[in-house]
Amino acid sequence: MSPPGAACQSSGKGLTLVNPLASNTPFPNNQIPVSMMNPVAAKIASNYLPLASADQCGKVGVFIPITGDEDQWIGKIDYAQSPKNAIYGRYFIVDFQNPPTYNGSNLLTTTQAGNLERAQSATIGDNYTFGPGTLNTFHVTFNRRRDNRGPTDIRSTRRWWESICTARCRTSCC
Repeated sequence: MSPPGAACQSSGKGLTLVNPLASNTPFPNNQIPVSMMNPVAAKIASNYLPLASADQCGKVGVFIPITGDEDQWIGKIDYAQSPKNAIYGRYFIVDFQNPPTYNGSNLLTTTQAGNLERAQSATIGDNYTFGPGTLNTFHVTFNRRRDNRGPTDIRSTRRWWESICTARCRTSCC
């Protein structure tokens, strides 16, 4: 990484990186030496962060696409058993899928967890007319909503992390 240029400075003052292990003396060229960086953190940054897309200031812009897809169905059945008796049924279902966006190479996209939702509603009813002024109505309704949310599946990242930890287990990972 190169030191930030004038475009990265705000209000005329740039950020000066100092070494806390050496009485807060500034780092040469305002850069932390690679020898002082944690090798595990450097490996994660090089493999799972989009450093190539950073601007001259080191800022990385990542957008999380909304990949949601929704399907809705509705059904209706009416049955006139006689002039005095009518039976009906209604059913509504909606499915919403918004899968996680992690692509296996950019940890910044793990902020969107997957979301699978389903909502259902069913009603069965019976209307019976006894006479011009008397009506009997019976309804049964069922509503259900399921919302499965969870972390982004990063099992491949976990395997990668375990391989690094196995190699470094004697020092700092385990």
